[in-house]
Amino acid sequence: MEFPSFSVEGRGALVTGASKGIGRHVALTLANAGADVVVSGRDETELAEVVALIRALGREATAIPAELADAEAVKRLGAEALAACPVSTFWSTTPVSACLSRPWTSRWTPGTAPSP
Repeated sequence: MEFPSFSVEGRGALVTGASKGIGRHVALTLANAGADVVVSGRDETELAEVVALIRALGREATAIPAELADAEAVKRLGAEALAACPVSTFWSTTPVSACLSRPWTSRWTPGTAPSP
């Protein structure tokens, strides 16, 4: 796999939906570009594979399984991710994760722009 040329050396990243597909590729790309990565998703076996691939690139990696439709799981994910590494970048392939802790969540309709 070839990776784009950019650097996030020394940064920490949290990538949700990282067990497969786009999230997996985002996590690997960020690790290849120098980030330590916290990966999250629902499939613990797939997350363990992503962690192994990231570590093979010489970066730190932590897996935190979470169901992002559960507000308590999102809070736990945030706390555990920040404890694992200094997260400065957040990548989500799961739109609900961006909405759970916002005051306008109850007024947000999928497919529309949220308004405060």
